[in-house]
Amino acid sequence: GGVTKFLSVGGFTLAEVLITLGIIGVVAAMTLPVLIANHREKQKVTQLKKVYSVLQQAFLLAQSKHGESKYWGEITTTDTGETDENGNPILDYSTSNKFLNYIAEGIKGKKSDVDLILTIAPMNKNTGTKTTKPPELYLTMPDGTLILAGYSSGEFTTMDIATVFPGCLKSVCKYGIDIFYFKVDLDKGKIVPFGGNDTTLNTGSFEKKCNMAIENTQQGFGCTAWVLQNENMDYLRCNDLNWNTKTSCK
Repeated sequence: GGVTKFLSVGGFTLAEVLITLGIIGVVAAMTLPVLIANHREKQKVTQLKKVYSVLQQAFLLAQSKHGESKYWGEITTTDTGETDENGNPILDYSTSNKFLNYIAEGIKGKKSDVDLILTIAPMNKNTGTKTTKPPELYLTMPDGTLILAGYSSGEFTTMDIATVFPGCLKSVCKYGIDIFYFKVDLDKGKIVPFGGNDTTLNTGSFEKKCNMAIENTQQGFGCTAWVLQNENMDYLRCNDLNWNTKTSCK
């Protein structure tokens, strides 16, 4: 009687309360990681849309100041096909460097004086390859997001750029999760996200390069257009998504 009453809370015994709290704790432990992951994904979707908008505006601003991009001078091909005395490929990043210099003002980006060291991996791997970017090939936006310039092609008058979210810098940066690619069409003056339906610019197939079930060293390259258009990263959870009939896992 007295002991039982003493060990009761609001009409429930202490044992009942503890059991209830235990159940709540188990449920929370099961659901919180999912909720946190979903929240982070939504943040990345929002951030990618913002970066894409800023890049487009910066590109337009650069063209208003320096003329149409197709007249910015010779568009070099990064891979020159030549090697140095040690057999290492000689790469020409002059077009990429010029592009970054021209858009720096529009994205309020700052150049560093140190190399950027990244460990990059496919989105379905936890280990990657260490990569170094020299200072002239990347910009840092005010919020810490990085804009990296990649290969350019004089034949197709295009070049690659990538946005890297800074949260991965101390661990592994994964394509389609932390790193998202765009193709800059310098001839037409536009920026095209990788993985869209337009295959004329060779921006990677969404079906083949944004699928957790397929082994590919570039797995995740083809996710950018999907995130921007469908506003989700459901490709991390199901492998049968497509542009026409299934744009989410639900």
